[in-house]
Amino acid sequence: FPSGSSIRTTGHSLGASINNLAMVDLEKEGWNIEESYHFGTPRTGDEVFAATFNTQFLGRNYRVTHSRDPVPQVPPADLIVDWHFEHVDPEVFYRNSVAKGYIICSNTADSQVNCAEQYRDLALDLLNVDDHLDYMGVNTSPLGCPIFDDVVV
Repeated sequence: FPSGSSIRTTGHSLGASINNLAMVDLEKEGWNIEESYHFGTPRTGDEVFAATFNTQFLGRNYRVTHSRDPVPQVPPADLIVDWHFEHVDPEVFYRNSVAKGYIICSNTADSQVNCAEQYRDLALDLLNVDDHLDYMGVNTSPLGCPIFDDVVV
């Protein structure tokens, strides 16, 4: 695809964080990000990065979280030192299964009450790593990805 083409991006976990960084670079190089969905994203940058990203990708970017997934809680926002890491908006929060619906939060204060930020006990959240390994009803662990023996590379 030549520069200037419209593309969609995605990522899960660290890949979601890298996706956010790549989106900024891809648009700088002339690509048009039509939309992006990233799942279980850790905090990627500081408040300046988040504000710039939110402005640049307004209406085209969706940060999806699932219940008590611990990964969106790292790096911790308020552990000993405030490192100023901040999430990008909006957050699409699934408290349970996809069939039970979602809530959209558009800022940190809203998220602290209604979305993933309400679970800010990382030690307790680590007990819920299964929420990180299940997005949109898909098992994202290595055990969830089938191995294809008949694939020719």
